[in-house]
Amino acid sequence: MTPIDKIAACVAAVWCCTACTGPTAAPQGTGSSVADVNADTPATIADLQDTGDSVQEAAGVGADVAEAPEALGDTAAAKTTIWVHHPKPVALALRGAIAPLSWSADFAPQALTATAARFDVPAASGPFQVKPLANGAWSLGANFVVQLNQPRAIYPYFDAKVSAPRRNDFSLPGPDGQPRTVRVRLPAGYDENTLATYPLLVMFDGQNVFDAQTATFGVAWEVDDAIDASMAQAKFQEVVVAAIDHGGGKRIYEYTPWADAKNAGGGGEAHLTWIHAQVLPALGKKYRLQAGAQTRCIGGSSLGALMTLYALGAHPDQWSCGLAMSGAWWWADLKVLSWLATAPGSASHPRLWLDVGTVKDGLEDTQAVRDKLLSLGWQQPASLGYLEAKGADHSEKAWAERAPMALQFLFDPHDRAKPF
Repeated sequence: MTPIDKIAACVAAVWCCTACTGPTAAPQGTGSSVADVNADTPATIADLQDTGDSVQEAAGVGADVAEAPEALGDTAAAKTTIWVHHPKPVALALRGAIAPLSWSADFAPQALTATAARFDVPAASGPFQVKPLANGAWSLGANFVVQLNQPRAIYPYFDAKVSAPRRNDFSLPGPDGQPRTVRVRLPAGYDENTLATYPLLVMFDGQNVFDAQTATFGVAWEVDDAIDASMAQAKFQEVVVAAIDHGGGKRIYEYTPWADAKNAGGGGEAHLTWIHAQVLPALGKKYRLQAGAQTRCIGGSSLGALMTLYALGAHPDQWSCGLAMSGAWWWADLKVLSWLATAPGSASHPRLWLDVGTVKDGLEDTQAVRDKLLSLGWQQPASLGYLEAKGADHSEKAWAERAPMALQFLFDPHDRAKPF
């Protein structure tokens, strides 16, 4: 088994971070800012069970559930309740792998609201797979894995044309006052199932994330292709990706948290302040994003990886997981090592993907960072995914090859299965 196979096996066994909760119901009203967060709000139905909140609230339907003609009552304890959210719930049916469900006959909802259909499945064992249908058409993508006697919310989409992922780039004034492009990829289902909200992945070096035409050296990470491949394997959920362009000649200054005696820099904190104060609120107003640090990840390579780890350590109120490839840890004489010990975010051990190539890519420095993280309480692979990619160098090509594993480590929902 290769090192890549080993880490992939480990990743498959690890539950996803709290930032990776998949689509949930859209908030009341529109245009709410990402800055208006409530970090105490449970991110998943399982979380809500522990708070004593009702299954109605857990389903993410809000006031609509009160319109259901049949109260859940004691049936929730004996039956697995599945809420299927869609703008046209009257068309919905369910099929699945356990009686009384089957893959050949529709199971009708027990209640309908304006925005959801409720299915009470009296299954005797679990977990089991289900898949919604709308007017006889199967939902697109993976099957959904449901745990026995645990309420579940599903946000399916059915129309391949309407539901295709798409780009929706925009620009806003950068930290230098000049227009700065944010390259946004909206996930599959975004345009059809308008009830869903999504986790957010913010990436540094936006020019290099999606398109070879804009990439600095003509090679991109092809993150969109990595997402599509991971979705086909049922190892990725619907996520909004926002890739922020670097500032050209200002890149080193913006992507370094501390000044370096030989290379200057040191504007990283100011750059993050701009992201937190300007970019995140803009994203929150334009797109249906889940609120709170627990739903946001940040990522990058080289100096972008350094900024990723700095963001996690300095601003746990903003980020809960990160992707750091081939980090330029040498910056400011490896100051990151001593800084981590007192960084506010170190105590919470945010989930982190950390990797490095073995060819002129700072292997020893990355190993030192890994060892420091482990000494501070990170654990492999629960909170730290780590890979040494044999033969890989410091290049977009190498990062593109590792992108699927990194994305799956952070965003595998572990509650889906490949469709048959």
